[in-house]
Amino acid sequence: MSQKRVNYKYSESLLKLDPDMLGGLVMDVVPKGSCLVFCASKKNCENVVNLLCKLCKPELKNYKSTEKKQLIHALKDEAGDLCHTLKVSVQYGIAYHHSGLTSDERRIIEEGFRTGIIYVICCTSTLAAGVNLPARRVILRSPYIGKDFINLSRYKQMVGRAGRAGLGEAGDSILITQPQDLPKVKKLLMSPMNQALSGMHSIEGRGLRHLLLSCISLGIANTRVQLQAVASETLLAVQSTILEVDIKKLTDKIIKNLFKLGALQESCGKKINEEGSSAMCDVSVKMDVSTTNNTPVTDTVGSSSKKKQRKTVVLTNSTRLVVSELGCATIKGGLSLSRAHLLYEDLYQAQSSLVLQGHLHLLYLVTPYETADQIKPNMQVYYEVFTQLQPNELKVAKILGLNESVAVKMLSNLPIKNVPERVINRFYVTLMLYDLWNEMPVFEVSEKYQISRGIVQNLMTISATFASNVVNFCEQLEEFWAYAHLLKGMGQRLSHCCVKELAPLMELPAVKQSRAKQLFNAGYKTLQSIAKANANDLVESIEFMSRRVANQLIAASKMLLLERVENLREEAEDVLDGVENPQQFFNYSITR
Repeated sequence: MSQKRVNYKYSESLLKLDPDMLGGLVMDVVPKGSCLVFCASKKNCENVVNLLCKLCKPELKNYKSTEKKQLIHALKDEAGDLCHTLKVSVQYGIAYHHSGLTSDERRIIEEGFRTGIIYVICCTSTLAAGVNLPARRVILRSPYIGKDFINLSRYKQMVGRAGRAGLGEAGDSILITQPQDLPKVKKLLMSPMNQALSGMHSIEGRGLRHLLLSCISLGIANTRVQLQAVASETLLAVQSTILEVDIKKLTDKIIKNLFKLGALQESCGKKINEEGSSAMCDVSVKMDVSTTNNTPVTDTVGSSSKKKQRKTVVLTNSTRLVVSELGCATIKGGLSLSRAHLLYEDLYQAQSSLVLQGHLHLLYLVTPYETADQIKPNMQVYYEVFTQLQPNELKVAKILGLNESVAVKMLSNLPIKNVPERVINRFYVTLMLYDLWNEMPVFEVSEKYQISRGIVQNLMTISATFASNVVNFCEQLEEFWAYAHLLKGMGQRLSHCCVKELAPLMELPAVKQSRAKQLFNAGYKTLQSIAKANANDLVESIEFMSRRVANQLIAASKMLLLERVENLREEAEDVLDGVENPQQFFNYSITR
């Protein structure tokens, strides 16, 4: 076995600082070559960047210094500001890359790496999937991802970044490991690839449940027997012996579950909720396989949520199943059934006390549940933000159960028992969204709530999608028709969180809020004005805009305008469909 020698002089103090000689392994290939350093966590990425800045040679600052200054300016321009670590490290050609950065920051760093301005990226394992960044050397700082030992597929994806045919003569990968982990590493390298196994049965069969509900909605399969036939054609059925899954039993269990969740009903029977509401009902479902023509037996007792009901349904093999109103709304909204019930309850409760003095209450209704589950509130920050709310904003908080006594418990870090934790967490995320809605820059929101700016930007994107999902959900339910009108348009505004005047400009590809402001201030306030512009004028008017980007913006503006013209023409044809001489009708209208 050949040994790798590091051609880098280490003093005793430096060796204590960098016992793994990571600096030497990196400096061995840069700046002429590039290097990716995979780290176990986001924090570790930033720590390694700081370490490398202390170890690297000062003359690296002189290499492509002009391009580095432009890259730093571009990062500041996109994010509104730049963290101290990147301000220093980019001067050396070193940067970190993880989900804590915004998508624009990651894109700029990736482009800088491809062009050789950045030659070292310290990153998490996510960079190995979906991002084409080949490097001369790949270093795995540790055989762990978070607290978990790396698996073979992840390892191969990471080391696969080292070298690429047509992009370099060679590439190498280095795994740094501690002596106690050597047996695990050897076992890893000798092990076969992981099996690709179906996950449709996991989380109580959520994947199969979604498939069966879609089949019923589309009319592909509407009876128990047909649904079992669909399930038998899946990868899960092929692997049922390995996974120890009984497909028929799992299918029956899912059908029962769909009834209990209010997503299904019998096509020839009454709705589960006789009021026609989409509220969740308490349903007992029995499968009768003794005959194919029994009439379903139902019995209603008790009540729940809006009007709780207890119902027993007996299904035969031939009972025809259809999707209920709630099921249709869930499918149209692209939601899971568990989230659909939470959303229904929140919308129903808000009907009687909706605060329309501002957007805070509406923003709460479109705050995504998944993000609220993932972000743990900083109670000190929560208290400070809560005490600064305006009277109309406090109304929303009090309706949700968050009053002065709850705020005191936040400050004292005492348990809050009278308000559900999901409501507390969700309102905290709503306050972040509210600041973004009011045009606070992502960087400032990140610092205010002490959350990485990548998560803040991701919140904008997910909220925009969820807002559109809520509108689609409400459009399917007659009782929520008002919400469909109130929430329409929020998705587009949330996707940019900018002033209304900038929204048309941000339809252009790669144009974010900062670039839109530049265009607006330079007099380019509409797509038409950009489409008519000259590339030279754009380059002169907009700071750090290349001719290539200017030509792309002009071409994109023209394309968007042409699409609008085509859409208007199609609408006009639909309106005039059936008119014998549409041109004569059009001329008459103009004369009038």
